[in-house]
Amino acid sequence: MPTFKYRATDRKNKLITDTIEAASEKEAKTLLEDKDLQVLVLKNLNKGFLGQLSSPFGNNFPLADKVSLCRHLSIMISSGIALEEAFGLLITGVTNKTVKKVLQDVSFSLRKGQSLFLSFSRYSNLFGDIFLSMVKTGELSGTLDKSFNYLAQQFKQEDDLRKKIISALIYPAVIVCLMGSVGALMVTFVLPRLSKVFLTMDVEPPIVTRLLLKASLFLEKNLLLSLAAVAVIVIAGLILVKSKQGKKLFYSLASRMPVLNKIFLYYNLTRFNQSLSALLKGGVSIEESLEISSQALIIPEKKQFSKAFHEKISKGLPLATVFSETKIFPPLMIQMVSVGEKTGNLEKILAEVALFYKEEVENSLKNFITLLEPLLMILVGIAVGVMVLAFISPIYSLIGNLGPK
Repeated sequence: MPTFKYRATDRKNKLITDTIEAASEKEAKTLLEDKDLQVLVLKNLNKGFLGQLSSPFGNNFPLADKVSLCRHLSIMISSGIALEEAFGLLITGVTNKTVKKVLQDVSFSLRKGQSLFLSFSRYSNLFGDIFLSMVKTGELSGTLDKSFNYLAQQFKQEDDLRKKIISALIYPAVIVCLMGSVGALMVTFVLPRLSKVFLTMDVEPPIVTRLLLKASLFLEKNLLLSLAAVAVIVIAGLILVKSKQGKKLFYSLASRMPVLNKIFLYYNLTRFNQSLSALLKGGVSIEESLEISSQALIIPEKKQFSKAFHEKISKGLPLATVFSETKIFPPLMIQMVSVGEKTGNLEKILAEVALFYKEEVENSLKNFITLLEPLLMILVGIAVGVMVLAFISPIYSLIGNLGPK
């Protein structure tokens, strides 16, 4: 958790200089203002790579635990159990160390008199803006049980969708890993031994075998250098994926691939509609709901969308009109939103739209796997052909040389 040094004045205009822990500069300012302090200077003492962390316990708060947390809190709050007691009961049944520490810290903050929103705000990187907004709205309106119920449903839907995507991609991933492992085994283990036979028999191997032999000898002589190069490539790839330019590149490639572009679009629409529906049901204003829901989009332009939404809604434009001016939203969704606005059932319509696009993600995934299977078989066939040329053909040459001339 970053530490901020501040200089502020209290109600009596007394100057106070101290430090405070908060997830961000904005949160630190909010916490100080809640203490009736007027902030004069606020400085992050942890600036740098480590200072960017928002939680002392890392990011391991599984979705399944979030679903369980929200469900139990919804039931206990609606049953009239006090928040401090509810968290005490939750902590006893938790096994995940990160989850337990977070709940203990939130429970401690509640006992100190802080609100539930501020207690959870320290872990904004674990829970996200949607969660925090729902909690804040639930506290202000006295409907915390409903807020947690909505959040439990949303986290459950997101968890189910992720599991389906992962399970659909397991088969292709296993095939690719096996092909890579067999290829590495052949190049590093089989070829070096085969090369010794060629040298003893004074036989020139085919061109494919020669190329693979050269690669094998290079790897054998420069093993440490090769491993270092692989490590550098992997680290550079991870940095690229997390960078803004990397995300733009990934989005650009995904949006141009035949089947993957639909999966990517429908997944974004599912997250956006689920978030917007849950926030509006929880009583969050339309401007704030759109701003937070825009952050659920996995696209580089989400900040631009958020800004454009705010400007157009503040001018009094209908939501359907706002969406129609944005390229990402399909006509069907815009028509459904228009119907929802006219009938006053916008939250319900958005939930139905989210469900529709969730089913579309699942269908597109099935199509993707159906298309991928023959492609993988073609790749396996090519790999087998290369292996035959590289290994079987030289063996036949050796046998021919052993015969009578």
